[in-house]
Amino acid sequence: MIGKTIGPYHVVALLGEGGMGQVYRARDAKLNRDVALKVLPALLADDPDRLARFQREAQVLGALNHPNIAHIHGFEDSADTHAIVMELVEGPTLAEMIRSSEAGSSDPANSPGLKTRPPFGGIPLADALPIARQIAEALEAAHELGIIHRDLKPANIKVRDDGVVKVLDFGLAKALDSRTSGPQDPSNSPTLTARATQIGTILGTAAYMAPEQAKGRSVDRRADIWAFGVVLYEMLTAQRCFKGEDVSDTLAAVLRQDVDWAALPADTPPRLKRLLERCLDRDVKQRLRDIGEARVEIAKIEAGAPDTSVVSVASAAAAPVPARSAAVPWAIAAVTTISLVTALVMWAPWKAAPPAQAMHLSIVPPAALAYASATFERSLAISPDGTRVVYVSAPDGKLVVRAIDSIEAEPIPGITGARQPFFSYDGKWIGFSQGATELKKVSITGGPAVTICKLTAPPRGATWGADDTIVFATAGTTIGLLSVPSGGGQEPKELTKPGAGLGDHLFPTLLPGGRAVLFTIVSAAAENSEVAVLDLNTGEQKILIRGGSQAEYVAPLGGARGGPGYLVYGVAGTLRAVRFDLKTLEVRGDAVPVADRVTMGPNGSAQFAVSETGALTYAPGSYSVEGARRSLIWLDRKGQETPINNAPLQEYAALHLSPDNTSVAVQINSVLNSDIWVWRFKDETLEKLTLDNASDGAPVWTPDSRRIVFRSNRAGPDYQLFSQAADNSGTVDQLTTAATNHAPTGFAGANQLLFTEYGMNNSNDLAMMTMDTRQRTPLVATPVEERNGTVSPDGRFIAYESSKSGEFQVFVSQFPDVNAGTRQISTTGGVKPAWSSDGKELFYQRPVAGQGAGELYVAAVATTPVFSHGPPVKLFDLRGILVSPIAPSWDVSRDGKRFIAIKGDATTTALDQGANRPPFVFIVNFAEELRGKLGVNR
Repeated sequence: MIGKTIGPYHVVALLGEGGMGQVYRARDAKLNRDVALKVLPALLADDPDRLARFQREAQVLGALNHPNIAHIHGFEDSADTHAIVMELVEGPTLAEMIRSSEAGSSDPANSPGLKTRPPFGGIPLADALPIARQIAEALEAAHELGIIHRDLKPANIKVRDDGVVKVLDFGLAKALDSRTSGPQDPSNSPTLTARATQIGTILGTAAYMAPEQAKGRSVDRRADIWAFGVVLYEMLTAQRCFKGEDVSDTLAAVLRQDVDWAALPADTPPRLKRLLERCLDRDVKQRLRDIGEARVEIAKIEAGAPDTSVVSVASAAAAPVPARSAAVPWAIAAVTTISLVTALVMWAPWKAAPPAQAMHLSIVPPAALAYASATFERSLAISPDGTRVVYVSAPDGKLVVRAIDSIEAEPIPGITGARQPFFSYDGKWIGFSQGATELKKVSITGGPAVTICKLTAPPRGATWGADDTIVFATAGTTIGLLSVPSGGGQEPKELTKPGAGLGDHLFPTLLPGGRAVLFTIVSAAAENSEVAVLDLNTGEQKILIRGGSQAEYVAPLGGARGGPGYLVYGVAGTLRAVRFDLKTLEVRGDAVPVADRVTMGPNGSAQFAVSETGALTYAPGSYSVEGARRSLIWLDRKGQETPINNAPLQEYAALHLSPDNTSVAVQINSVLNSDIWVWRFKDETLEKLTLDNASDGAPVWTPDSRRIVFRSNRAGPDYQLFSQAADNSGTVDQLTTAATNHAPTGFAGANQLLFTEYGMNNSNDLAMMTMDTRQRTPLVATPVEERNGTVSPDGRFIAYESSKSGEFQVFVSQFPDVNAGTRQISTTGGVKPAWSSDGKELFYQRPVAGQGAGELYVAAVATTPVFSHGPPVKLFDLRGILVSPIAPSWDVSRDGKRFIAIKGDATTTALDQGANRPPFVFIVNFAEELRGKLGVNR
């Protein structure tokens, strides 16, 4: 293996064994760095179970992103080699450090990673505590994602020279339901939610197994807590906690042998010993339940916090004892009095409850009901009492309800195409919008949806007050916040109006008591967005936070609803919190970060929600912080991929091939906005076309391949159409000025531009504009949605998608007289049609739940002498291809033999495709966590 090249990695040395694979040092030729390659031996690669476990390790590591867990760079998979590409961690393993301390050498060179020589046979406490705390932090991050290590041991832990700990080897990590076989998606497993495994076999290393694991029983994260205790014990004593001559003896010791507590150093803090006792309790029900508690305890010991639970009896033992005749009756009376007082204190109804503890849990959406993380709006909500989470599923827009005390997620029957869910004040109803046409509500128990009012633009947040008034926002209009009674029957009332040239008013949240509402003033540059508050009694507005968005109020636990609390808001992929006074509507003190890696959109939309009871849920991700790293690829008609040479990884969001096939126009998103770029195949260059601070997207070429039409909000809050020369010469022409949103979709001849109008007549409609006169002509305008119109090469027919049959299907009508005849092409759903250049084939995308962009279909068509078509035929799966909400993420070449597409890497897939999304994070008693992080006294 040494000297072999695997992909761009040149193997230079063997580092050792790592679980099921051999670990090598390799040189990354592309990025000029050293990496670790974990390679599955050839004799194991033929074993499907071993290969599945190896691939699962790569999936598990890909889901973890923590400074104390070795990072995965990628996975190399070929006919003869299976390798995980990982961060190369320099430094000794914890096992080597323990052996070094046990040897008792005075030579620091023989004691890797140790600051001082221990006076006993273990790692000194000053070194052991930081190591243990970092191990706990790594396990806590894994447990929050529902991942159980199951093979934690000193050999799987490395300590760098700078003291940073890295936990390795997740080859046995439990993130799947093992009753099934073969490679699987960790997010499909219901056991993740229950924190349980159903393995039924003994896996792991005998000396570090929990008793239930050694018996082959189901295990959960408490098995890792047991192993953590065993590792910590070994660090302190330099001896195994459970040992035997062979595996059987060792397993027997795990099940029956008492822990030798006397082996602990004499200076072991009592608090640390109690922690070890709780970690090593054989009764799993009595064992420490959360590794986060261990982290907190160790941090307290490091900080020298007093151990208030330790009662010193030394002085009492040393004090003189009075004569028995006088002392005994007095002592009995004193003890009796103390006992009575203690009993009264324990049972008195006015006794304050112990402080609540914040608990971090995970909610894993099933693959068939995958979470649809919208780019510009929030797709999840939490009930006021914190007992239910509702989210929108991909790609069909179902409303899915998940009760916290259940492992099942249930869609509300009959609801599709839902957006922006929110709960009623009493938690009995779910409000939502259907497309961009109507604001509706449906009972939490199901039943018919009730229309509240019509919408003129897509929703951008809604909140339901105790007086049954709903305050909501829409995008792309000059209207600010609106209010409407939840019973419907009235036109929405305008509450705010953005000033000229200022951003939309989005993401409203009513404050307790209904006196005021929080909202966000959105800016084209995310860092310039502002959180404001509107006093509904006086109409006064004021800015609370600059550089944040989508604020939510969190009441303090045990406090009055009108008392001081906190504001939680989004900032560039993180959640921050600041103290907030409800009476004065003022923030207090400085903000602190409270959660990172939260999915956020470029307009400041953040995928999180809080309840009245102080619970928080959010979707992990990094939509606009790190940026998705996507690639441009070619696909042949069998779906075989070919990379586009030297095309860089970018956050591609939409594309369109030039008619002459020499270039492709792409939309590239960034943290602050989006722009149009042009990739030229011959020169292999990527040139930026739009150079302003606005959101530009959905590019479409003119038929002569000389200009590009795109949508942009550079002229105001609405997305208008603009045209610019593809070689960056000349000026930018604004094509539309109407108070609605537009997206270009194609051309009919050289002078007729087709586009989708969002919100006209309470729907999405098809329209056409003559380029030289700018005259608009409606094409298809009905109460349902029509989108993505494209005209056949001979100019006689138009293909488009419509929801008139209940789900989106592809239809073809005559052009321009669309009422002269219509044919339905797709039969099981279809969107984003595209003609072949000769007009003999019509391609379209069929959405499939849990399968990314779905499937690519083709139907043979003829446009002369009359229109006819054959049955649709599936070409291949679009799994891994970007799901693009407005403009296509694929296009067909001029010869019809291949397709250009946007492909996401593992991180992009986790954010943009349904099947591999990470679980929701759910924090119980989040208000208590805020209190601690903001330093608020009880």
